[in-house]
Amino acid sequence: IGGTEIYTPGKPMGVDSDGVNFIALAVDQLGVELYSIDGLGAAPVLNGRIDTEGNAEKVTLVADGVFAACDDAGAVYIPNENFSDVYTSYRFAEDLTVDHVAVRGNIAALTLGSKGIALYDISDPTMPEEKGIFPIGYSYKSQFWGEKLLVCSREGLQILTVEY
Repeated sequence: IGGTEIYTPGKPMGVDSDGVNFIALAVDQLGVELYSIDGLGAAPVLNGRIDTEGNAEKVTLVADGVFAACDDAGAVYIPNENFSDVYTSYRFAEDLTVDHVAVRGNIAALTLGSKGIALYDISDPTMPEEKGIFPIGYSYKSQFWGEKLLVCSREGLQILTVEY
């Protein structure tokens, strides 16, 4: 295995990539970093870093931006262009402890540890709308799989149908 390491002053906690142009990195107390890649084999270039309330622990990259789970400070959405321009973010679920954000279409599923999961309508990601908190047991991480939501929980793997 060969490669390079890119320095960050933060503590890398989570990473996501679109597999083509962008890499998002959760860097704990320093927030979220977004890198761009110009071509295959090129070194990633830092577009910017945005500080978040709480500690950014996991990131989910979507077409227009990044969702980050910020532990006991909820979650945040950051549009891609804000990393190099206005440096603003849009917080939501501020009263929840969010461990991970999974996204499919206009739905965000937040894993909440002992509280289960929360679903949000992210049709406008700058103003997510809570659709409910579902106490399914202690949840660590979730991932959409087609129309289903896979949830890693203390009890095992839960396969849920999201009717929205």
